[in-house]
Amino acid sequence: MSEAIAWFDAIGIGDRPVAGGKGASLGELTRAGIAVPPGFVVTTYAFERFLDGLEQSEPVRAQIAKVDPTDLDSIATLSSTLRRRIEAEPMASEVEAEIRRALERLGSSPVAVRSSATT
Repeated sequence: MSEAIAWFDAIGIGDRPVAGGKGASLGELTRAGIAVPPGFVVTTYAFERFLDGLEQSEPVRAQIAKVDPTDLDSIATLSSTLRRRIEAEPMASEVEAEIRRALERLGSSPVAVRSSATT
């Protein structure tokens, strides 16, 4: 497993903290010989590297911690602000390179992309 990506055939249920529940389950199925299309997950390391970039320019976690969980308008405003920042922030170049290499390894077949929750 690299830091930014993990191939299904190299992960299992013990990798849930890094690969997420669905990714780890796909790894278990692959390793058990069940027909799963080849694939990989983008790890929590990649997410943390991305979040570190956001934190350097302006803290994200501190803004979230300040929001009153009962104030839906404030939550919506902050969510919108953070979404714009996330969409504008470039991905760390080494993470992007690993993802591109993994996609090249998969070839020209269509791929499925799924989002998972991170904490």
